[in-house]
Amino acid sequence: MSTNALNTCDFSVVSERSVNLRILGFLGILLVMLIIPVHGAVIVVPDNKTIQEVIDSASDGDTVVVRDGVYSVYLNITKSITLRSENGTANCILEASTNDDVIEVHADFVTITGFTIRYGNDDGVDIEPLNGDPSDHINISNNVFYNLYGGIQIEDSNYTVVMDNNFTAVETGVYIYGSSYFNTIVNNTIRDATSY
Repeated sequence: MSTNALNTCDFSVVSERSVNLRILGFLGILLVMLIIPVHGAVIVVPDNKTIQEVIDSASDGDTVVVRDGVYSVYLNITKSITLRSENGTANCILEASTNDDVIEVHADFVTITGFTIRYGNDDGVDIEPLNGDPSDHINISNNVFYNLYGGIQIEDSNYTVVMDNNFTAVETGVYIYGSSYFNTIVNNTIRDATSY
């Protein structure tokens, strides 16, 4: 065998290994891209739109930030979003605009945080199924519920976390019913409630 034939053979083996390593590297990068969670956009509610308009135009994974102020609302959340105040409960207040709930949730993976939710003849946050599908993995945290019929109602929903909220002058703090499993209620304060 000549030296050239041996070198050619060795070169071809190195080339195959090089191609295989490149393919493995590409697959590794692709795998990392699939594993790393994609975070949505952060949308601050502008002065010329309502909170509901921004919620309706948001995509799953987006965060809707509500500026300081007092808002008379009925909000219906049907997407996997985070709804949060800009500067916390003392500065961002959601009041019931009707005799209905202040916020209704009909989606999975929703977070509501940093609001004072008050003055309603129904619930502050009502988590319900949509078309028979439960609304799962909801996080309601760091809110103040004041002068409502009910603070939070969880109906046929699973894996809801209600944490670090303050309930005052409500008929019911947190009400869970129906086929609701694996819900966590922790570190909440309830005052002047008929039941909790």
